[in-house]
Amino acid sequence: MNKPHEPASATNAALLRAQAFMTPSPVPSISTELLVSADGELNRELHHFLFDPPTNPNLLKGKKIAICCSNGVEEVEITGAMKWLTEHGATVHVVSPRIGEFHPTLGLRFPPLCKTHVLAIRLMENAGWLKIDCYTDEAKVEDYDACIFPGGCWNPDFLRNDKHAQDFVRGMHDSGKPTCAICHGQWVMVSADILRGKKATAVWNIQVDLKNAGATAVTVQMVQQGGKPIAPSATFSAYDDHRIAHALDVDEIEWLVREYGESAALAVDAGVDVIEIHANHDDVVQWFLSPLTNLRTDRYGGSFENRIRYLREITDSIRRHAPRPFTYGLRLCIDELIDGGYGLEECQRLVEAFTADGTVDYFSLDVGNNFGSPSYVPSGWHDDIEWAALCGQVKQATNLPVVYTGRVTS
Repeated sequence: MNKPHEPASATNAALLRAQAFMTPSPVPSISTELLVSADGELNRELHHFLFDPPTNPNLLKGKKIAICCSNGVEEVEITGAMKWLTEHGATVHVVSPRIGEFHPTLGLRFPPLCKTHVLAIRLMENAGWLKIDCYTDEAKVEDYDACIFPGGCWNPDFLRNDKHAQDFVRGMHDSGKPTCAICHGQWVMVSADILRGKKATAVWNIQVDLKNAGATAVTVQMVQQGGKPIAPSATFSAYDDHRIAHALDVDEIEWLVREYGESAALAVDAGVDVIEIHANHDDVVQWFLSPLTNLRTDRYGGSFENRIRYLREITDSIRRHAPRPFTYGLRLCIDELIDGGYGLEECQRLVEAFTADGTVDYFSLDVGNNFGSPSYVPSGWHDDIEWAALCGQVKQATNLPVVYTGRVTS
């Protein structure tokens, strides 16, 4: 005998009881408008990336690129890529699985638009719809020159379970065509089993998945941003923050020095051949090097020799921990271009000191300070090779290779 349906009032009461466990809350969101219009250095650079005219409109002319995604793809990860690729001459297709229908007993229903579009999101908020150009069960390897798998909240987790998406990326890989992933997009490649024996990178919280899939995760960024929240002294924080930085004590400094060495050992053991220490531009190391932000009175502050001690100890730790020979470089500022900071003469002393130590293989040089001025993120507003002459003067202080960066366009 079939159980009679409960009256609507009883059903509503049950739903209200269930909802009582939930607290209404705004959904976390990212405002793309604010990201590209706010008065911050990185905001302005994102604006340039998204809105500046292409430097070479024919760079990818004749190329056809598939961006594989589904509902939940992160808006900026797909629209930014689509804009850049199309403006540089490529034809871009949004390739997505077909969306079926749930069994009615589940109470789930997709909007009709899902049959022809994918829903992009901003963090956890619906952002808008992107038209599908091709379905994954129709996509042919011979029709495309490259493929990209962006991330997002649930997009890559859905794609990795789509057989046609797996077959497509596996075919692109086996054909030797570029296969790229952003953020969590590597999940699709993990499920397609194309990473075994490869070196790969991904967002940090899925790197264990890369390793379990037989890949070697080689993401290395030897950077600690200053003032967020640590620094040599309790001074003003970074340019995009408004806190007083925590002044490191000697025990914390010694711990960080060990961490640099152990991190380098992991990187070299994973197959990395070159390690470059980011000792400039808002890095804790530059905060130690700069008399503007290093106000210490112990052995890590005051004199030039004391201010470079932290970097010397990091370098020694890295050399000591590494399991095999590797190339080691220092990225330094030629001139901080700010009152109270260091300039060309002190940079030359830095280069002379580390050349004499015999622990460095090359130097990488640019200009700027701990507060994002001038811009050290491409494309910047300074002139082409504006400070190359200063780099040449630093080269006179060493017999090691010197690399210059700063709007080198030809």
